[in-house]
Amino acid sequence: MQQDTFISFDNSQQASFISVNEGRTGQGVLEIAQPGQSTGKMINRSLIEKLLKKQLSDDDKQAVIEHADNFNTSLDAVKICDPAIGSGAFPMGLLQEIFTAKQTIHNFMLGDLNSFEPAKVKLNIIQNSIYGVDIERGAVDIARLRFWLSLVVDEPAPQALPNLDYKIVVGNSLISKLGDDVIEIDWDIKPNNHGLFGAEEAKSIQTILKQLSSLQKDFFNPSTRKKDHATQIRNLKIELLINQLNLMIESQGLKQPPRKTATLSQKNFVAQTELYLQTQGWLSQISQLETLKTTPDAALAFFDWQLNFAEVMNKEVAEKVGFDIVIGNPPYINVENLDPTTKKYLFERYKHIQGRADIYVGFIERCTSILKSKGILSFIIPYAFTNQNYAEAMRNYLINNTFISKLVDLTSFMVFDSATVKNIILSVQQIIPNDKRTQIVKLNSISDFETSNFKISYLNQNNFLLLNKCRLETKEIFHLLPLKNRIDEISINFESIYLVAYGARLNNKVNGGKKDTYVSDSPLPSYKPFVEGKDINRYKHKQTGWLNYQPREHYNSMFKELFENIKIMFINVVSDQLRFTIDADGLYNSHTVINCVRADLLVNAEHTTAKSCVQNTDLNLSKMYEHKFVLSLLNSNLINWYFRNFQSEGLHFYPDDAKKLPIIKLDRHAVNQAVFIQIVDQILESKIENKSTEHLEQQLDKMVYKLYNLKFDEVKLIDSKFALSEAEYNAIVI
Repeated sequence: MQQDTFISFDNSQQASFISVNEGRTGQGVLEIAQPGQSTGKMINRSLIEKLLKKQLSDDDKQAVIEHADNFNTSLDAVKICDPAIGSGAFPMGLLQEIFTAKQTIHNFMLGDLNSFEPAKVKLNIIQNSIYGVDIERGAVDIARLRFWLSLVVDEPAPQALPNLDYKIVVGNSLISKLGDDVIEIDWDIKPNNHGLFGAEEAKSIQTILKQLSSLQKDFFNPSTRKKDHATQIRNLKIELLINQLNLMIESQGLKQPPRKTATLSQKNFVAQTELYLQTQGWLSQISQLETLKTTPDAALAFFDWQLNFAEVMNKEVAEKVGFDIVIGNPPYINVENLDPTTKKYLFERYKHIQGRADIYVGFIERCTSILKSKGILSFIIPYAFTNQNYAEAMRNYLINNTFISKLVDLTSFMVFDSATVKNIILSVQQIIPNDKRTQIVKLNSISDFETSNFKISYLNQNNFLLLNKCRLETKEIFHLLPLKNRIDEISINFESIYLVAYGARLNNKVNGGKKDTYVSDSPLPSYKPFVEGKDINRYKHKQTGWLNYQPREHYNSMFKELFENIKIMFINVVSDQLRFTIDADGLYNSHTVINCVRADLLVNAEHTTAKSCVQNTDLNLSKMYEHKFVLSLLNSNLINWYFRNFQSEGLHFYPDDAKKLPIIKLDRHAVNQAVFIQIVDQILESKIENKSTEHLEQQLDKMVYKLYNLKFDEVKLIDSKFALSEAEYNAIVI
């Protein structure tokens, strides 16, 4: 699919306004106005869409002409970056949008395009607005070529092409590395009474950074003496890095190794040792840079946002720090596939990278930090970001600290031919408006982009906080929240009465021996009956084999009480329904199975997990719940609906999800568990005989609805195909 399509779509569907404030200049002239804010003269955002699509009425045309200078000034000042630029499709799309706007304004102002110079306009856009980074040299070369070609097609005669070496650069957007060493420059440290280096010590960092920015700007011109300029730029960067590292050593470092004394605590000794080792690392990096100075033909393979893009990102030279737009398709790479050093650094540096995260979470965190106030980030990322555990911290941050302006659900089709994941477009703005209404857009096919055939809804982004783990839900479920809240009020969490835990990890923790070496198809002395997740279904399971259970050998053996008690079991892969079954035969199992053991059955267990459960559970309460009664609730349509709407991430059902399922609060004399158990027994017997249990399960579903005191219209919300009439439903008594 063409990524440019997303650019056009994302720009054209903004449901906001443009404010034209007289007398203001630069990047602040045209601002996206949030509801409730007082602005100057308001121009509806649809005017900008019409401008881009050349669909303006006479009144619209007059409005554009009236404010043409403001439009052009703001278009000239906008700063755009793609932190994983790849082939350059996304910034190229924005280049075309800006170009189209300028071309249209020119035509309105002068009545024709005779004096319009397409190549010059594009050249200015590239020079003033476009920035990009990619870790792959090949990708950077392709992106530069793409921008050069955009100029060539509009040149009336062959012209020298601009140098893009400092506009689209090779670098690591997440980690600033010199060789194998990470260099985190603290740009907030300033010299006390001295300048930078030797005879030039009167010069300030600001002066050097301005000189660097000026040289990089001059380098864009194809007539510049490229080699001389490149050498000057390289040397200035090296000097700046050496200077900043020296300042960090003087203000933060520890040059001498700490000595263990009676007055120095172990904690402080460890901290000082770490600081000393870090200082030695800075000194080593200075040594590398000094060596680099003596080899003028060697490249400085180092990227730092405030160094390479100082005119945008460094407050010493940038009037307003940050990019107006960060756009792109960051890489989808799981941290588990990175080398240990990189993985460790990412977890230390990025506080919102958690668990088995993909590094695109780091890109979101990094790129929200390089936005200026009111700047916009727009990424196309995996749909998993909306609901996976590893992205919870990042979602929570965005909800509470930014404006999630738009979520575009693309899960009905595959966006990229080579990809294996479904996608969303996430757009956030570096602002916290009074009215945080997120636009939710649902597309059913790729053609919806061209036909504008999509469904749009709005919701307050604070509603995301009401969902499990701050899910960024794109389905229309928020009208269901009152019903969810009512169910929650009359329920307790499943974990209030049951321990929920994975089975054993059976591989050998010493030699790495596989699980299969402990499993037999036939019974052997002291072997335990054994079941795997693949053999578990709703109300039914079959024994997989026999297990040679060796707690001292297994990676995580869990404990016998988890297996030998009567228990409810389920697996973490969901198809159309949750799948719970009951085991009274003491089946052992692997971590492909999740076990649910009533807390009062664990009072004699020695395992810390069991002890914690017993200590934190009302055992008298847990004893009130019969296993088969609870099983009927867990397998009900109501609980399945609850999970799919308020917990589901799609494919998986984890222990943490099960722990939060709502189990009706029991009054021993008010709930007749026996009627539920009687039907469950019939289902279990029918399953053994391979008979259909659909009618019995439907009967339980109706009883569960009544048990949770649902009204008929609420049942219809859950099941639109509910077969009973209102009178028939109201007649049910349990």
